[in-house]
Amino acid sequence: MKKYFAYAACLVLVSALRSWADTTVSDGSANTFAAAVALSLTNGGTIVVTTPIQITNGVSTEFDGGSNVVVSGGSNSSIFLVQGTSLSLANFTLENGLGTNGGAIYVAADGTLTLSNCIFLGNTARGADGESGDTNGFGSNTPNTGKNGGRGGPALPGFGGAIFNTGALSIFNCSFFTNSATGGSGSDGGDGQDGVIRGGNGGPGGNGAPGRGGGIYNLGTLVCLNSSFEGNLAEGGNGGAGGAAGGGGVISGTASKGGTAGGAAGGGLYTTNMEVSIWNCTFANNTSQGGNGTDGGTSTGRNGLPGSPGGNAFGAGIDNEGSLAIVNSTFFENNAAGGTGGSGGTGARGGSGGRGGNAIGGGLYNAGKVSVVNCTFSKGAAIGGTNGVAGSGVAGGQNGNRGSNSGGNIANVAKKKKGSLSLTNSIVASPLSGGNGSGVIVDGGFNISSDGSIKFAKKSTSKPKLNPLIGDLANNGGLTETLALSTNSAAVDRIDPVNAPDTDQRGKFRPQIVRTNLSDIGAYELDPNEVRIIVPPASTNVFVGSNVTFSVTAEGTGPLFYQWLFNGAVADGFTNSFLTITNVQTTNAGNFRVVVSNAFNSVTSSVAVLTVSSITNSAPFIVTEPVSQTVLAGGTATFTVTATGTAPLFYQWVFQVSSTVFTNIPAANNPTFSIINVQTTNGGNYGVIITNNFGSTNSQLATLFVTTNSSSGPPPFP
Repeated sequence: MKKYFAYAACLVLVSALRSWADTTVSDGSANTFAAAVALSLTNGGTIVVTTPIQITNGVSTEFDGGSNVVVSGGSNSSIFLVQGTSLSLANFTLENGLGTNGGAIYVAADGTLTLSNCIFLGNTARGADGESGDTNGFGSNTPNTGKNGGRGGPALPGFGGAIFNTGALSIFNCSFFTNSATGGSGSDGGDGQDGVIRGGNGGPGGNGAPGRGGGIYNLGTLVCLNSSFEGNLAEGGNGGAGGAAGGGGVISGTASKGGTAGGAAGGGLYTTNMEVSIWNCTFANNTSQGGNGTDGGTSTGRNGLPGSPGGNAFGAGIDNEGSLAIVNSTFFENNAAGGTGGSGGTGARGGSGGRGGNAIGGGLYNAGKVSVVNCTFSKGAAIGGTNGVAGSGVAGGQNGNRGSNSGGNIANVAKKKKGSLSLTNSIVASPLSGGNGSGVIVDGGFNISSDGSIKFAKKSTSKPKLNPLIGDLANNGGLTETLALSTNSAAVDRIDPVNAPDTDQRGKFRPQIVRTNLSDIGAYELDPNEVRIIVPPASTNVFVGSNVTFSVTAEGTGPLFYQWLFNGAVADGFTNSFLTITNVQTTNAGNFRVVVSNAFNSVTSSVAVLTVSSITNSAPFIVTEPVSQTVLAGGTATFTVTATGTAPLFYQWVFQVSSTVFTNIPAANNPTFSIINVQTTNGGNYGVIITNNFGSTNSQLATLFVTTNSSSGPPPFP
């Protein structure tokens, strides 16, 4: 094996490279790249690759980035081509690669790629858009008849946002974040030419292309251990619009139909091979998004054309078309969404709207054979695309149908003779759209489904319609994020240890004894002593001047200790289960997390994003409501409201006369309203109306209780 370590001798190969800034490798040479790695290890900076590094010499090659070398394609080039040999990469960040197949790395059928402790960030595989359809591309050449518009060109697909593999791929302890595979959009058809007697017809729009494998597109063998796929995207291209009709003195031409939209599959991973194994991995917040359909053509005095359908979306976490084993893995908030159908064209009779794209399998879509053991699925979504609306005319068309949706977490479409999806010792919970599961799912026993969409065998140890009481995604220890079990979860202590993996996704040994010596269902094994986050802090959006509170709910043997982080740094003084910021400013916007610890371990919550909006053309927004109070007769009652919004703000305090009637209080036009020498007749409900040029808002009612006995306590609030 030929190894490229960061020896100083390598520097002679790139003597012209600057030692204090980014370096550029433009010749595709492995030797030049090796020298650039050495330089970056010593002096920092990013290696920018303008021509893919060719690993094709038949000699095995190994690079080590020392956990601080960043390699970028500069959003203009892919980074590696592996063909006829093997490449090993360890401790690199590979970002902003761009290609058609494999934004960062392409592995040929005779190539081998091994990855360890690498991060793939923001790489893109993008198919080219279709070439424009020429106007007047074909048709009659007589002066009285206009030529027809040319057909719009079809787009090309985009496969494998980070990696396109047709060889052998092994992945250990790697992360794939915000990579994307996007199909190109079809081009518009050419317009028809005007003619003296008859106008030419518009040309058809080009078809959009599919996007598959936002993180990885796999046609070869694949082993993936202890790795994360988060925020990756597979997106279909839009169809091109049909060309417009040419005019004529007597007869106009006709507009043409638009192109079809491209589908999307495998936001995190798309695989078709028969030898794929995934252990201890997390697939979270990945998306498959179908392309949008085009509107129907508009013709003069003729029927409108129907809108084209939206593209379908499959398997936002994983789309499996081959043979796959998944063990001890977590799927969280993966979203498959069909594209929008095009609207119908106008004419004597309006065209019908196009169907929205179908969405199947938010977490896992299977058209092959897959075995799922001790996995946890939560909050997946399959969302059918919005339908196109009918075109107008003397006789209207019909609105299209909304796209179908099924299998928010898991879906099986394989026929019995060709494949299956078996589910064993797993949790499927809290689908956001489409139900937990669809299709025939083979019950391997000891599963929990939070709804009844998955049909378990009669007298099975699996249970439908049961809340498993799991948390949201958090760093609960180990190399990947997981979903923790609550102590009283029905998933705890259910499985004979001989029928479960020896460890959970984090590497925690099974079983951990809670009540009995049995293992837990799902990817997480509960240790009752350890801290676990059940409800993480939630992202929020507030206006400048508002107050905001983040909170976390955690379990474990006390005492529990809390430390909040802001943009990765310790937020001094914030050591409670909640964090409150008053009078929020734009400088407070950012990422908040909390570390919760006890004597046994510490865990880190998922990120909660605080977005702070400036007050620009904003209606009033109440930050602090007026508060009810009890006042001794003869004393002073004061109500206060704090509001923000586009200045100037106008205040009007009101008193409630009846359940539906309020009266304005004269001269009560400030944020603070006081009543001096309070009497019992002043008791009741008070509120304030705040207005500006962009709207108004009403405060909550605050009750004034008036007492004549200074020794008595306040009456109970209603």
